[in-house]
Amino acid sequence: QRTISIMTMKKIPLIALTLVVSLGYSVTAFAQSSTEGRDFWLATTIITQPPTASAPATPYIAVSAQNACTVTITDYRGNPLATANVTAGSWTEFGNPDPTGSSVNIPMSANWYPTTNATHLDDVYKHADEINNYGLHLTATANVSVFVIIRTKQYSADASNILPITAVQSDYYVLDYYPDANDTKYPITMTTILATEDNTVIDITPNGDTYGKSNSGSTFSITLNQGQTYYLMSKVNAQLAGTHIVARNNKKIAVYCGSPLTRLPAGVAARDGMYEQVMPVDYWGTQFIATRSLQKNGN
Repeated sequence: QRTISIMTMKKIPLIALTLVVSLGYSVTAFAQSSTEGRDFWLATTIITQPPTASAPATPYIAVSAQNACTVTITDYRGNPLATANVTAGSWTEFGNPDPTGSSVNIPMSANWYPTTNATHLDDVYKHADEINNYGLHLTATANVSVFVIIRTKQYSADASNILPITAVQSDYYVLDYYPDANDTKYPITMTTILATEDNTVIDITPNGDTYGKSNSGSTFSITLNQGQTYYLMSKVNAQLAGTHIVARNNKKIAVYCGSPLTRLPAGVAARDGMYEQVMPVDYWGTQFIATRSLQKNGN
């Protein structure tokens, strides 16, 4: 089991987000943009297993609601994938058929995660700089909270609270986690960028060398349409924490960061994939409260 930090928006999302937001201007800004909503765009990073195991990860979506509502999920161009009623005070899971045998409430067939060259850690880097149509659009008839969970058959899983479109902005910095070089010949970190509008031009200034694209400090640009994703990956044995990502003309984008496989704390035997949606710069501040996880001997 790994630490749940205040930087991650998972497991206890409302508490985590409250702690991350500063006590100054950011509170006012964020108060207008709850983690609940009726309109969401979502995507994932890649997580995987140790070299001794090769199996694709399986992402799924969990939707919780205080009031009864209908949830609809479509692909990046609006083609319907799933519709279901969520009972008040409960949650419903939407997901692809799971090869691990774990079930979800509402099966759906969605092309939103790479199933080739992503089953083994040493293959993840092959997806660097890819642009895919991996975005999913989720709408609800009442306010809901949305989470994405990625799990492998064993060893690794992670989850993130997903921000609604009302909270998504255009300016972000990358957070990531150093991979363990003992697990792979290609230890990398990765970031997924998701566009919510057509013709979104995004400027990326990497803080560290990217895999096959740009040197540290050298800005480059990409163009995405609505629902398209871009995979930004670090060079082998490097990180991209501090990389600046800005969409031009204030177009809204979502950014998800992590590592396909890492060890937290460093040196432990167990591995874990890292996946979290990054909070926009708009909600940053100058005063913070930090806590530690229960029953942990160090974070």
